[in-house]
Amino acid sequence: MRIIPVSSGKGGVGKTTFAMNYALALSRTHKTVLIDMDTGTSSLRNCLDTPVKKDLYHFLKKNAALKDCLTPLDTKLDPDGVFKNFSFIASPRNFIYDVVNFSDDVKLRLIDGINSIDADFVILDVKAGIDYNVIEFLPFTNTGILLFTPKNKAATVTASEMTKAILFRMIRLIFQSAEVLNRHFPNIDKNDTQLFNELIDLVEDGYDEQLKSLDDFLRMIEDEFPDKRFVHLLRHAIEHFRVYFVLNMFDSIEESTDTVIKPFVENIYSTVSDKVIIHNLGWIVRSEEIYKSTVDAVPFEIAHHYRKTKSENRKKKKDENLRSLLGLEPAKKHRKKIKTESTSEEIDHQVDLLKKMYMNGAGNDPATNLSFVTNRTLNISQSSVHRFGMRKIYTNEHFLDKFFTEMKQQPQIAENIKSIST
Repeated sequence: MRIIPVSSGKGGVGKTTFAMNYALALSRTHKTVLIDMDTGTSSLRNCLDTPVKKDLYHFLKKNAALKDCLTPLDTKLDPDGVFKNFSFIASPRNFIYDVVNFSDDVKLRLIDGINSIDADFVILDVKAGIDYNVIEFLPFTNTGILLFTPKNKAATVTASEMTKAILFRMIRLIFQSAEVLNRHFPNIDKNDTQLFNELIDLVEDGYDEQLKSLDDFLRMIEDEFPDKRFVHLLRHAIEHFRVYFVLNMFDSIEESTDTVIKPFVENIYSTVSDKVIIHNLGWIVRSEEIYKSTVDAVPFEIAHHYRKTKSENRKKKKDENLRSLLGLEPAKKHRKKIKTESTSEEIDHQVDLLKKMYMNGAGNDPATNLSFVTNRTLNISQSSVHRFGMRKIYTNEHFLDKFFTEMKQQPQIAENIKSIST
């Protein structure tokens, strides 16, 4: 299972619409669950013309199992069962204070519930903005998918601030417990952690001229920290942090480069680190079809599929009638080949999508956009090199144990630590 949060620094960027169509696109080939984590609005149920029997209210307040809160698509939306692998969990219909403002107990219950879901992909539609209820459900080593749009410059800035918040959350957690640090690095004591927490405060505030980014922080502690092995681990964690984003309501490459991508990257490099790895997963063009589908509560991915199928059936019927009038035999039915995936086939598919997106003008087609982002997701998810989303949502304690254990087990890091120690 891979859990992928979709987040945005600001509202109004089309996050729920994207998350819904993205999950539907993934469900064509993989079992996919979409969870509405924006518990104050219940916006997902308003975008899907499907009756909901149980939602997060029943899980959090009535002790229903989370799997019993899954809602499949109504047959009137998907009569042919094309999206049978898709289901969703709606947020409560009404504003409920202790559901909207998660307590620690509620958060842990929800994390356990999400981790227990039987699916290939779980897409979390988290609420807009940067707060406790958002950050706690995002990965430690990457951003999940950040969504922003050229039409909202403030959302671009906030998206880069979210990157900063996620990475600083990890760094702070590493320094938070002197006991955990000392267990792995005996040379580090309570005074060291206190000092470096104060330095992190200065970096995060962004008002100190000498400490504008984590790169400055690492340079400062490199000569002062009592254990150089730990500095190396910290540097590796920062340099391998990954940022994934999708541009929504996209108009043109030129506009987006100047008004979105450039300031986004520059802000991350100047306030976080110029070593983090940034991936553009694709874009979704501005489309009246998508807007109308949302208003009609019939997602674009579904509406487009059945509109295309209807058109193909009309053409097929027309061809059959023409053959009948001319006294020709019906066209022979070709047996559908069973698709078998291979590395070369996947590469060819990705190249074909790139050609469509960048060379043949298909970048103006939202269906191709979604196909491109979905296939990038599948390709990245199958790669052991990439950190994308998370296999499970970790509590702080579990993450720390995993972080130190995995870091020390990586051959390159282990070799460098060995050479530093000797």
